[in-house]
Amino acid sequence: MHKNNWSQEFPAVPESFHNMVEKTLAEISVEKNRRLSRKGFAAVLLAAVLTLGSITAFAAGYFNWNQKLAEIFGADNIQQNSLIEKGVTQQAKSSSTDNGLTIDLVQTLQDKDYFYALLEVTAPKDIKLTDTNLFENWRFDVSGQEEYSYSTSHGFMDVIQEPEITNKRYYEIWIKKSIDFNEKDFTLHFKNLQADAGKLDMYTILEGDWTLSWKMSYKDSTKYFDVNKKYNLSGYDILVKRVEITPLSMTIYFDGGDVKAMEKAEKVDLDKLEFLKPLSFKGVRYNDGKVVSISGGGGEGFDNTTGEYKLSTCFDKVIQIENVNSLLFGTEKSEIGLAN
Repeated sequence: MHKNNWSQEFPAVPESFHNMVEKTLAEISVEKNRRLSRKGFAAVLLAAVLTLGSITAFAAGYFNWNQKLAEIFGADNIQQNSLIEKGVTQQAKSSSTDNGLTIDLVQTLQDKDYFYALLEVTAPKDIKLTDTNLFENWRFDVSGQEEYSYSTSHGFMDVIQEPEITNKRYYEIWIKKSIDFNEKDFTLHFKNLQADAGKLDMYTILEGDWTLSWKMSYKDSTKYFDVNKKYNLSGYDILVKRVEITPLSMTIYFDGGDVKAMEKAEKVDLDKLEFLKPLSFKGVRYNDGKVVSISGGGGEGFDNTTGEYKLSTCFDKVIQIENVNSLLFGTEKSEIGLAN
């Protein structure tokens, strides 16, 4: 049996809090022959509870999400606090300025497989930033390691999400990880801001070098499901072996033979990076019936050792994994159940 150490499970609170609670509760019995009315007792008790809530939240490291990030990922206040508590998001401080342009780290989201960073770029006032601007070079380093594989997507926020054109603009980075970033020193490097003369004819409009560094920190939020059950996806019976899901991404393992049969019937070639529409991830259904439509990017492939087909995808919205009832696939939104 696992025994929890509750002194470590709950966040530590400062001594001033204990003093405040003792003072508040003492008011209940200042005089032995004095009785508080029910209303008066409730008011005193409420003050103690509210104090506990505010101090505990402070001790747990709660912070205000960037509102653009919350808007992009569809995170309401409850989800925002939950993801802070789960250790999925971080607001580390890092900034770099060169030649009048500043890059600030705003906020990150992360699980064991994917990393997302939101940056804010502030250029000199005579430069208007759009989603067509680029940096001539960019790279990242993880604690000086050089040998690791990854896939990435990055760039200035598109005009649909950020329609206003000014000298300030958000910059987004997605990384599919092959190594653990946790507690590692992470560094981003950017060089030379460029603009597009047309048809991706890029030219430098501002020279400079920018470096941001901080220590990564996140907690593994993965929920695991051993499914081992056949489901019908758009007319194909396919064995689902297991699922790993986080608020930010999902990895699902199918029987490789079933996927090869689907590949043949659909007349596609996965080796040529073609994709199977019945396996296109569409979203999740919650226990209350609510459907959250999701699109995202990721990777897939056959594992010759296990005979499995692995599909991994990140989400464009954060989800409440504790409320997920099923996963939706294909144009018909065929369901794979996860309810225990």
